[in-house]
Amino acid sequence: MSVAAREQHREMRVCLATTSTSVGGVWHHMVHLARGLREQGHDVHVALGAGAAGPLAQARELRLEARPLWKSIDRRVDVWHVHLHDSYDRAAAGLLAARHALGAAVVTEHLPHFNGSDRTLLAEGPRSALTAPVKTALKRVSIATCDAVIVPSARVSDFFRSRYRLGDTDKLHAIPLGVPPQPAAGPIPEGAIGEVLASGSMIVQKGFDLLCQAARLAEQPWPLTILGDGPHRASIERAFAGLLGARATLPGWQDEPLAWLERARVVCLPSRWETFPLAAIEAQLAARPVVAFAVDGIPEIVVHDATGLLVEPGDLAGLARALDRLSSDRDLAIRMGQAGRERALELFGLDRMIRSTEAVYEAARER
Repeated sequence: MSVAAREQHREMRVCLATTSTSVGGVWHHMVHLARGLREQGHDVHVALGAGAAGPLAQARELRLEARPLWKSIDRRVDVWHVHLHDSYDRAAAGLLAARHALGAAVVTEHLPHFNGSDRTLLAEGPRSALTAPVKTALKRVSIATCDAVIVPSARVSDFFRSRYRLGDTDKLHAIPLGVPPQPAAGPIPEGAIGEVLASGSMIVQKGFDLLCQAARLAEQPWPLTILGDGPHRASIERAFAGLLGARATLPGWQDEPLAWLERARVVCLPSRWETFPLAAIEAQLAARPVVAFAVDGIPEIVVHDATGLLVEPGDLAGLARALDRLSSDRDLAIRMGQAGRERALELFGLDRMIRSTEAVYEAARER
């Protein structure tokens, strides 16, 4: 194939679809992907379901064409790429089956496996014994109706091959999330004790109640700020009774998180499960060390004792010790933060993600 033919082959009409209705990690990833693909000359639009007011508003701000999900199954689209926030999303599975008859279909699974493999972490308690085999069978059918599956983590890729018996299929691709270049935050503030920053939706998954318990076990009185909002905010505020105002602050959603990172010495991700959190990458790009539970893809982002500290899942005393250590040692925080920024720039750049995704698209079209 000539160079001109290859370039023409690379120009694709791409639809990025999701049934997610929130402005969360799935949507932020789609925005990064859409902008990167457009910069490469591809014709990109998004498909959103009813109720996705936040993503729709942002799509308009970015001058990104948005279509209803039911109109996105179009033969003229070269690649239809659905992003799942629920691994067993029946609506997405139906759309995927319909699209499979018309052209290339790609799925990105933004799902962790940790809570699925350890029932004690499920907020709703243990599942029925029939749940896992039924859902596994449905997922295998769904995988059969697409041309490629993308996961953001090698650990999740291993889980998929084992859980869904994918073997050595060339359908499965591990592509780390990429983010646009970002400036580092300012120097870590001086002081004997530094501030701890956490952020995310206030839901059970994010583990802010666990962070509250760790704060009560800590030997150092580090101040704590949690950015975000969500359906469980009231219960989290109750968990922080006695700490709010004196030590902990919950200012809600913030449009400019860099300003809050400027104040922080360490970023904490106390999540019970978390596939490949953009928050960890963004913290490292800001040159801030990360303390997190070692679940799912987090150990692929945070290198223990090098760019942050990892703690065994559920070890609240260990979380408290890790935050005590970094909040009270500014020099260590500076070294780990700089190492994290250098590693994030090398491994989690947007260009790398775009090139890898383009290769998946081209292979899916050839199928």
